[in-house]
Amino acid sequence: MRNLQKMTQQGQRFLLLQGPIGNFFAKLSQWLQAQDKHVSKINFNGGDEHFYPSKKFKSTYSFHDKPQAFKDYLAYIIKKEKIDTLVCFGDCRIYHRQAKELAQELGLKFWVFEEGYYRPYYVTLEEHGVNAYSELPRDAEFFLQATQNLEGKPEVREPPAGLRPLAKVAFIYYFFIWWMRNEFKYYQHHRSTNLWFYTYHLIKACLVYWLSYLPEKHLMHKVENKAFTDFFIFPLQLAIDSQIKVHSQAKSMATYLGQVLTSFAQNAPRHTKLIVKLHPLDRGFSNYKSLIAKYTKEYPQLKGRIKYIKNIPLPILMRKAKGVVVVNSTSGLSSLIHGLPTYTLGYCAYNFARLTHQGSLESFWKTPQAPEQVVERAYNLYHLYHTQINGNFYTRIYLPLSDQVEDLIDLTNYYHNRL
Repeated sequence: MRNLQKMTQQGQRFLLLQGPIGNFFAKLSQWLQAQDKHVSKINFNGGDEHFYPSKKFKSTYSFHDKPQAFKDYLAYIIKKEKIDTLVCFGDCRIYHRQAKELAQELGLKFWVFEEGYYRPYYVTLEEHGVNAYSELPRDAEFFLQATQNLEGKPEVREPPAGLRPLAKVAFIYYFFIWWMRNEFKYYQHHRSTNLWFYTYHLIKACLVYWLSYLPEKHLMHKVENKAFTDFFIFPLQLAIDSQIKVHSQAKSMATYLGQVLTSFAQNAPRHTKLIVKLHPLDRGFSNYKSLIAKYTKEYPQLKGRIKYIKNIPLPILMRKAKGVVVVNSTSGLSSLIHGLPTYTLGYCAYNFARLTHQGSLESFWKTPQAPEQVVERAYNLYHLYHTQINGNFYTRIYLPLSDQVEDLIDLTNYYHNRL
């Protein structure tokens, strides 16, 4: 939350780039204007225009040219509107990479929203960059010193679950990308914009869920009753996620899965097992069953030791696990909260001594290093007070109107004119 206060204290004239799907940036604009800030916006496609309509919001522009022309266009808007602060969602999109570069050249503030590091009750806001682009030190002492006067965690409210509202706004957003495709014909999205592609895979996702429900419920009971023990977890990430495509060496979730299975087969004690957990939003889109079968055939010692699951909540597994391997997922932060040894394969902001395992993956299976509790607590507290904002982008978010007043912003009411 303190980052949000810092952003509004330092900035007077804001330019919003692309936000999360839905109307969060429209509500953010109203919130900033209520504090006497000047707000401009650039829309890149029909979905942006629908949720942030230029007829309703002054100083709203539409970019219609090719991506390589965006930096010059952005410089023109910055000069015209006398912008001192840029705000975007995600710092890996082609337009936002150019914006960050230009902000550095012009000495402007550059703030990035992202999904919460500590989900499901928070969203993230950092200056300069998020995830592996975060400029926070990778040093335990920094977090210990920065939080030494904090007595406890800030009060948190539980916003309604965001999955159904997310699905609803996603359908609307991609429909209007298609509907206005000729007006924004050069727009380059960071993933598929084909509405029928998503419809097909979402139907498939429902089938996958129900077909795996009973077998996984049985495994979940075995885990809870300690009938399935001595296991590690490898939570998979979205195959198309920038965390994989940008912030990792292999650039492929399948490649990482192969590395983990090979290392586990060659180095893990024979009595241990590995649970491979599909990302919830990848259900119906990606299937690693055949890849796991391939490695099990190549390494017979894996037979009966690998469980590939789609539905069981990670916290249930983490309460009983020996350790967690991630590429750079926020699941690693949940693992640390549970006090579990955690190994990161990719570029990761929380990978440093006294917090994550600092040896090799081979050594992790045999002698995993648990996080120091005092360091994990300090790291968690720092983010809850500084980079995390209570709420989610698709239902409700809580923003301060003053030191004494906090405003609940309802993000499910798309056309509400008031805060």
